[in-house]
Amino acid sequence: MSKAVTFGCGAFLLASSFVAEAQVYEVTISGNILSTDGRPELSETARATVVVELEATEQVTPTVGYDGVYFAETILSVSYSFENDLGEPIDFGYPARFEVPIGQQADNRFSEFYSGFFFSYSELSYSDNNENHLAYFNLTGYEGVRVADYRDDFVLFNEISGPGSYVHSVFLIDSPVTDALERFSIVVDKLTVEEVALDADGDGIPSSKDLCSASDLSEGVYLNGIYTGVTNYVDETGCSLADYYAACEVSPEEAARIAYSGPTYCTMQLGYQFYRDGLITYTELRMLRNAW
Repeated sequence: MSKAVTFGCGAFLLASSFVAEAQVYEVTISGNILSTDGRPELSETARATVVVELEATEQVTPTVGYDGVYFAETILSVSYSFENDLGEPIDFGYPARFEVPIGQQADNRFSEFYSGFFFSYSELSYSDNNENHLAYFNLTGYEGVRVADYRDDFVLFNEISGPGSYVHSVFLIDSPVTDALERFSIVVDKLTVEEVALDADGDGIPSSKDLCSASDLSEGVYLNGIYTGVTNYVDETGCSLADYYAACEVSPEEAARIAYSGPTYCTMQLGYQFYRDGLITYTELRMLRNAW
């Protein structure tokens, strides 16, 4: 859809689609290992840390048959790391980052929260050559501890700092040494949730605040095919000078007139507005005018 963008007192129609980007969060879950299945060496490890990358893309909706909410497309990746009681890292052969390979279709990548948000269950899985690959984790709160709550229109995990949280977590992951799944559980003493700033078009403005989701990031400004010598600056809304000029659409009738009479009113006013708003210097304004 078109977006009206205001520069100072002047308003111009910016013909650029604004797409609401999904918000990505990084959830880090750490704690002492409580028990393991299948790999006795895991039980001798002091701590495990699991980093989950998830995105909030949908409005939460009630899960049929459960007293809770469900996100169908949320888990992007799961990473595991372990350390001994001296704080030294231990490599058990797990992938540094478990995610669905490019070109593969995910079977599941959901999170659900129910039982009054005292329990959550999340899964990322895919199939390859009739083999199933899965990363799973749950969080269970005891003694009245809720593992998640609403945050705006979404449900996110509650942060934990220090022992005595009464939250346990169970993880399942493909075994690097057998065809089975490996399971370990931890007593969670640290859980953090960090928002990951996305910048889809690489203009330095987070996508959540970017009014031009696919900016023209050419190094300089070109008008009528002429390089003006003016840097193609990006403003605080995430729109470049070239984006604004591209929005000065011209009808065929007006194009014929411009060939004889000069630039469009939009083109002229943009240059003056850039100068008034401090985006360009007076010298740069003159450089733009020379290209009109």
